Amino acid sequence: MNQVCYFDESGNSGLDFLKSGNSSHFILGGVIVKDSDCESLQALREKISAKYFSGNEIKSSNVGKDDERRLRILSELLEGNYLIHSMVFNKKLIFGNGLKYKKSFYKYLNKLAYRGLYTAFPDIKIVADQHGSKEFMKGFSTYIEKNYKSQDLFSKTDFIFEDSKHNSLIQIADFIIGTIARYYEETVRSKKGQEFIDILISSGKLLPIRTWPEVSDRTYEPFKEVLFETSKIDEKVFQISLRNADLFISENVKNYDELVQVQVATCRALVFYATTGKRFKHILRARLVEQINAGNRKRITDKQFGRSIIGPLRDANVLISSNMDGYKLIACESDLREFIGYFDHFIRPMLKRIKSYRETILYATENKIDIIGDKQYDYLKRILEM
Repeated sequence: MNQVCYFDESGNSGLDFLKSGNSSHFILGGVIVKDSDCESLQALREKISAKYFSGNEIKSSNVGKDDERRLRILSELLEGNYLIHSMVFNKKLIFGNGLKYKKSFYKYLNKLAYRGLYTAFPDIKIVADQHGSKEFMKGFSTYIEKNYKSQDLFSKTDFIFEDSKHNSLIQIADFIIGTIARYYEETVRSKKGQEFIDILISSGKLLPIRTWPEVSDRTYEPFKEVLFETSKIDEKVFQISLRNADLFISENVKNYDELVQVQVATCRALVFYATTGKRFKHILRARLVEQINAGNRKRITDKQFGRSIIGPLRDANVLISSNMDGYKLIACESDLREFIGYFDHFIRPMLKRIKSYRETILYATENKIDIIGDKQYDYLKRILEM
């Protein structure tokens, strides 16, 4: 066991969203650290604690609305070597779907939190803040032990509670999760929330954030096959693109073929970036491959990614744009035109060569040999004869 997730949470289970103190979202996650990196990360924490917290505990709540201070601390924290895993639950949508009781809510979270973390990191150890929500954390610990004790994969020491005052790496998790909350959580949402997320994404440490409900948290405009004003076309294209990606996820999330799961994870990553301010930015292939490999049991190579992941996603009608900078979901009309232009760059010369070869052979053999004469090439004949 060489990875530890220092785990924390933000939010509560309150159901009355008009009542002060009840959160709109429940956020779980933490920093995933290799054993070999713990010492250097602890040293970084000590440095930041001395500089910004007078040597005391690093806590997101102590920074509060001071966004400039938060940005400075965040930038320095991201100098460490770790990954950030997080899950965001929209309580308003979840409770609207029937989870009206705290017990049902935590049971639901137990299942999804396990699936979101342990399926990606099957051998990970969790260290959680004992001052967090004991109802959830202890329930999660019990869920893990109950469901996997028979497989001898986990022991009681695989999930332990420690006081964040005495565990410096839980403090880093607290600050990171608290910062993510400034983007999602309605009660503490910051004007700098997008900037916080941008910095986390740019660092390469933030694994694509999982949100629940996964599909129904986006509202689509009705699809109508009519011409729209130019000002509306881009948004319509983007909504169709998101819808198709969500459809692939929902249809394949329970397909346990390892390659399909990598395709689902890639689709989720593309949706995450498209809906967190990166709609018009391509994500580097190397970045995507690294993050997908970090969050899945099956590992893929850079060469496999295009052929075994992006290709099948496109075949399934997930609208993906690509260029030298990487990949992203198609988000506007110009993306569609760029997509067609990219493939036209390859297809047009190929068709020209086929046509030239065909004409040469037909001429040399007095029309006796037609290299696309087989029935399977009828479509090529129609294209070349247009």
